[in-house]
Amino acid sequence: MHGLDALKQLAEMRNDCRIRVVYREEQIALDNPDIETVYSPDSSLGISYSIRAGLEGVNDDVMFAAADQPGITADTLNGFIDAFYSSDKPCGCLAHKGIPGNPAIFRSELLEELQGLQKDTGGRAVLKKYPCFLYETENAAELYDIDTLKDAEFYDNDIV
Repeated sequence: MHGLDALKQLAEMRNDCRIRVVYREEQIALDNPDIETVYSPDSSLGISYSIRAGLEGVNDDVMFAAADQPGITADTLNGFIDAFYSSDKPCGCLAHKGIPGNPAIFRSELLEELQGLQKDTGGRAVLKKYPCFLYETENAAELYDIDTLKDAEFYDNDIV
């Protein structure tokens, strides 16, 4: 919920974005009735299924963010978006010491390519094909993704 909370704060700060959550677990939709949700039963087959589900009916620029990055802040996301739109790049992502991470943002001209991703190929494949804007964060914890209990222990002990 930390990542989603940061996105909610971001949406309150800006009038040019909305949140759409792609989910497999119905509880996410039930717990967040104020957010647009998209059910994606095939997400376990690979990230491309989540991407396609999330892009259904979308014609605008998009930012993909993982909800399992508890260190991410709305201020960083807001700065990232503003800086990205000051660039002429077709895509961009947060980075720490030059190493790209999540979230990533794509201009609308890349939507068709994103929709064509297959299996467990994610947006990183598209980012690598184009000049990519990197928005540096000084705080490595903002990019840390927690998928397991071991990840959480490492985050608590070594990152924060």
